[in-house]
Amino acid sequence: MSELVSVVLPTFNHARFLGAAVDSVLRQRYSPLELIIVDDGSADETAEVLAEVTDARVTIASLSRNARLPRALNVGFALAQGDYLTWTSADNEMLPDCLEVLAGFLDGNPGVGMVYASHRNVGTRTDTTVKVPFSHNLLLQGTNVVGPCFLYRREVMGAVGAYDPHCYGAEDYDMWLRIAQRFGIVALSDVLYVYRHHPDSITARSPREIGESRLLAQHKVLTARGGETGQ
Repeated sequence: MSELVSVVLPTFNHARFLGAAVDSVLRQRYSPLELIIVDDGSADETAEVLAEVTDARVTIASLSRNARLPRALNVGFALAQGDYLTWTSADNEMLPDCLEVLAGFLDGNPGVGMVYASHRNVGTRTDTTVKVPFSHNLLLQGTNVVGPCFLYRREVMGAVGAYDPHCYGAEDYDMWLRIAQRFGIVALSDVLYVYRHHPDSITARSPREIGESRLLAQHKVLTARGGETGQ
């Protein structure tokens, strides 16, 4: 029997992309799945787009004001029922076999906590990012080797905790650092995801804040390591 996959999709003022992002999840070849959409206080036409979503696999949570991405993710994952967990952005899209490949890998490799895959860039960049074997050193040096296409087990999040609101813009990087301390991570070269580069993305709008958040995440790991070794 296939494990239930929970996909959390936070969105803030990305109505123009949201429909395609939702459809890309609901058209996955994999089942069973659930999609939890968190409207993070959007002020555009997001409510109108979501009113058209009638699939029984979808749960919608609407926040009265913008809580920012890490908190929106935590709202979504608090509602998730799946054995395997992931999240996607409202301006990106999963390719149809994304969850089938990622979940299939976790099914066949019980010693792996998280798997991630390659993605294709569109918009201001049109190249393909092909993943190399997981490198803990690169991750510690500040490179988000995991990227936007990933799947991890429920027990992984249970062990490492929720997304850190203090790491806005690098909440994913901070999570990967914590996961890497305790679980096996594997990279696949399969291209399973489309990442959209555009001027209104978090990456484009908040480069300085993202940089500061990555430094905070690295500091947290180094501090924890020092405490463990008595340094």
